[in-house]
Amino acid sequence: MPARLVLFATLVVLVAGTALTARAQPTVAVFWNENDRRDRTVDFGVTLVGLPVSRTITIENNDSRDVSIPLSVEPYFIITNDPSTGAQPNDPNKEEFARATGLPLVVPAGEARTLRLDFLAFANQPLLPPDVVNQALLRLRIVYADDIAGNGVDVQFVLRGLKTRSILASSNNTINFDSVYVPPRPTPPSRSWSVQNVTDQPIAVSDQRLTLLSSSVGVDEFVVERFTQPVFGPRSTLEWDVSYSPVNRGADSARFTIVYRPQQSAGTDSVHVLLRGIGVEQRVELLTATGDISPVRLAGDTIDFGDVSALGPGCRARLILRNRGNLRIHSTQEVVQGAPRDVAGFVLERPLAVGGTAFAVGADDTVDIRFAPTIAGTYRARYVIETDLHTRAIAGVPDGEQSIAFILTGTGRRPQIELASTVVDFGPIVLMPSCDAEQRRTLDVHNLGNAELRIDSITIDGANDALRVVPSNLRLQPAERTTLSLSFLPGGLGARQLTMNVHTNADERPFAVLCTALGLPPDTTDVRTPTVVRTRPGTLVDMPIAVTARSVGRADRATFVLAYDPTLLRFRTTVTAGTASATAVVRSAAEVVPGRLLVELESPGAFLASDTLVRLVFDTFLGQRASTPISVVASQSRFGSGSCDDVLVIRPASGTYSTDSICGLEYKTVIPNGLAVGVTPNPSTTVATIVLSSARPTTAHISVVDQTGREFWQRAAIELGADLTMIPVDVAGFVAGQYMVVVTAGWQRHTVPMVVMP
Repeated sequence: MPARLVLFATLVVLVAGTALTARAQPTVAVFWNENDRRDRTVDFGVTLVGLPVSRTITIENNDSRDVSIPLSVEPYFIITNDPSTGAQPNDPNKEEFARATGLPLVVPAGEARTLRLDFLAFANQPLLPPDVVNQALLRLRIVYADDIAGNGVDVQFVLRGLKTRSILASSNNTINFDSVYVPPRPTPPSRSWSVQNVTDQPIAVSDQRLTLLSSSVGVDEFVVERFTQPVFGPRSTLEWDVSYSPVNRGADSARFTIVYRPQQSAGTDSVHVLLRGIGVEQRVELLTATGDISPVRLAGDTIDFGDVSALGPGCRARLILRNRGNLRIHSTQEVVQGAPRDVAGFVLERPLAVGGTAFAVGADDTVDIRFAPTIAGTYRARYVIETDLHTRAIAGVPDGEQSIAFILTGTGRRPQIELASTVVDFGPIVLMPSCDAEQRRTLDVHNLGNAELRIDSITIDGANDALRVVPSNLRLQPAERTTLSLSFLPGGLGARQLTMNVHTNADERPFAVLCTALGLPPDTTDVRTPTVVRTRPGTLVDMPIAVTARSVGRADRATFVLAYDPTLLRFRTTVTAGTASATAVVRSAAEVVPGRLLVELESPGAFLASDTLVRLVFDTFLGQRASTPISVVASQSRFGSGSCDDVLVIRPASGTYSTDSICGLEYKTVIPNGLAVGVTPNPSTTVATIVLSSARPTTAHISVVDQTGREFWQRAAIELGADLTMIPVDVAGFVAGQYMVVVTAGWQRHTVPMVVMP
């Protein structure tokens, strides 16, 4: 085969093998401490000079293929000097550690094997003196036994041991606490110092001493838990717990010493450990705060922006911060925290991170925060700098200490208008040329804000219609109220509306109030008396005043005048029950002169939609004539509403009253001293009222009978006098038809017909 082809085939095999091994890596666990498999420091402890000590490393094969440490060469197995101790590559330190197990070491699938190592504890080696901890590095690579050139698992261990001529010794002569927070919470960090008896004899400790090497503020920052009369057993170990709780920033150090006597006859000896730690604290001080537009005030960690208009650009505070701690601060996030409204009021314009995420010890930096309120009221929030304090190698950092917080407060000043309504309905307005059709309303205004409210002007959007507002400008202090007077005059018929724009200092946009009205043409109503009324003289007559039900509801007051013959009729009273005036007040009802009756009615809101305006009750007499017209005087009658006295055009219709008599002289002599009886309304459907009076005091008996004389209702011992007595009779249960009301008083007896309608 040509050389080029051989080379190409070799490359193909190598590449294929490389691809195969890149996809495969042994699944193993490598450890020396079963209780902590992640421990990568193999501690040989303390031994006497010349007495080697062994430790084992376990390789646990969790793979389906055999694994191996095939050779005692790099990268499979090599012991080198540890440069972190200052040892050079060719120094003899590494020679004091040796492999005691032969290689290759093969671990079958699913099994475990151990690799034994020795700390040789050389004697008489000037370059490896006793009582000095020796340290080296062990690097292992575990590969598949059938592919040692393939991908493997690399593991590194630190090998450490101490040989000594002392009876008590420790492989750790320094305990470093590094950085510990001031003060550490909830508990200070602690370490253990292990001391070993390297002999076969028990050793008693005569003293335990803690010596401070740095200045103290009166509190022991290093605390060592001492034993009571401790004794080391043969080749045993005792551990002292040491904790460090700094009370201020800076470096601290101390020495803890154990004093013992190797033999009863010998002098004392000792072993000690150096304790070192640094107290650290993250602290930022707010030096100054200057305000742009208005001043700001500092009170400890609180920045008070004071009163700021909610309608302007706000106030910017420039904060100067100083790192007063002894830690370089790394900010991870800066936020404003609080209720959504408060957070929206404070804007972080220049965060601390603009100057870099690292804030050096003793350095100053700048933060800009703008307070721009949008509504009235007090704002309160927190400006928080989040740091990486919890992720750094610092012990005893309390929860929450990673947050540096400052309080932000301020008051937004703004007027706030409240209108009683945004829609004012002027209702129906009748456009009659005979009166002022302008309708009036009031509108309450309230300043709900905490600054003076100004109504600068009021503009009107709308054509043809007219709206007057008084006053058109005013000033209201906080919580103050007032009333606007509005007058609306429709410019035409139908639904009308316009917009009243109230321009204030509370908002750039005006507050809109919709004003509506209904322009109506004047309507017509009938005002008529019954066409013909016929009764016997001496009775009471019920006379309904008829109107047009659909139109009378547009009025809330009415005045009308009736004219009649005063020798036949004399007005007694009004009856409003069941009429359009049921809710009205009778302002006046009297004969201004005999034969001329003036009635004035006023209903709150409007008259009810009924075809009877009111019922009038008259006394009847045997007059000079047999009948009289009852005329509605149109020129003196009107219906009004609001500010207009004429909202309805009256269409009058007069009736006639006639006496039903053939013997006038008899009635003339009887009536002045007799009874007057009437029924209203007549006909009736639910309730009929019997109206009675007597020229002289008397006692009457009343009964209601049908055409056969059968009594349906009765009332006895009714005291009568000149004033009207009204007695209601429930006729809802009567059969429709003709009845008679019979009234007996002494020798007098009167009978009046009564009709009941279904």
